[in-house]
Amino acid sequence: MEPMPENDFRKTPRAALKMLYTLLFSLLPLAWIEQDAIALYWRQIHHKDAPLEFLKRFSIWRSGARLNDAPARLKTSLTSEVSRFDEWAISTFNARPGADKPERLALAVPPENPESHWPQEKLELKLSRFIMERFPPTVDNKAGNHLDSGEAATAMEAPSGGAVRLSGADKVLFIGDSLMQGIAPYVNAGLYKRHAIRSFDLSKQSTGLAYPAFFNWPSQVKKTFLEKPDIKLMVVFLGPNDPWDFPHPQGNPYLKFGSENWETVYRGRIRELLETAQKNGARVLWLAPPCMRKKELNMRMAYLSGLFSDEVKNSREFFLPTGSIVGCDSERFASFMDSGGKKIKARSDDGIHFTLAGQKKIANEILSFIHIVPREAAQ
Repeated sequence: MEPMPENDFRKTPRAALKMLYTLLFSLLPLAWIEQDAIALYWRQIHHKDAPLEFLKRFSIWRSGARLNDAPARLKTSLTSEVSRFDEWAISTFNARPGADKPERLALAVPPENPESHWPQEKLELKLSRFIMERFPPTVDNKAGNHLDSGEAATAMEAPSGGAVRLSGADKVLFIGDSLMQGIAPYVNAGLYKRHAIRSFDLSKQSTGLAYPAFFNWPSQVKKTFLEKPDIKLMVVFLGPNDPWDFPHPQGNPYLKFGSENWETVYRGRIRELLETAQKNGARVLWLAPPCMRKKELNMRMAYLSGLFSDEVKNSREFFLPTGSIVGCDSERFASFMDSGGKKIKARSDDGIHFTLAGQKKIANEILSFIHIVPREAAQ
């Protein structure tokens, strides 16, 4: 093997440095433009400010975030203008001389014809039917978990009445994290197939109440109730993404998880969700996080469940612990649950999420507390 020429030894570190500089100056503009997304990700993962956060004191650095937000602001503006024009065009058409009812236009299809909803809603309905046909929720009549049984399950802690009463014209809203993403489709499918009640599933993974800068549930819920006033039940499943330090609402310093100030802020966000639903004439069914395999996470979930329980009961709403449904409690984690004398796996291998069987079991519990009554009785 021929020895490497002496000048190549000099070129190698120089080439590496050149590559490093190129990479650095390529990433810097990206960090400038995406600074908010990077900061939010860093806070969620490490629960402290990002290393470049100090640069926000300079206006030229902050301008990158504004530049990144410009397309979103433009899209919102254009969507608003198109919506206003749409409403104007329809009202103008409907107000023309000689217009009769069969020819009138409308922004929404009448609920009597559920097959004719907007394309996105048609997709939701088809997906619900597919899930219901492939994985129908099992009904344990012995436990009193049938939708029409009129009996409340023992796990439910609720005000007098024992159940949420809905009419066929009412709608249901689901909010939560990835745990809710696995459960909501089954409840959605069951309600639609049995009673043609439609639902809106807004659940989004990695969300909670600790980091509103990442995703603001109180704000999203207020917006949703304004857009969909016929929602009469909100089902909530949050918690596993929240047991960490989070920023003070007015800025630094971070509030330590479980501290008095942390709890005050967190309880306030719970109450904000409950109050929004109640002001809009909707009831709330709040699902408590189940037991967790990791001891530290399990202890934190038990603490959060206590906060949820306090606030929900004080608001006279419905509270449903999920751990006992899938065979565990705050003192003991279990991957399997009893079902008809058999042991069925209810929890996934990560010790956090549910299997299909666990999801269907909890969905069935939720269905058991929704009683369909005539519209006058539901009010």
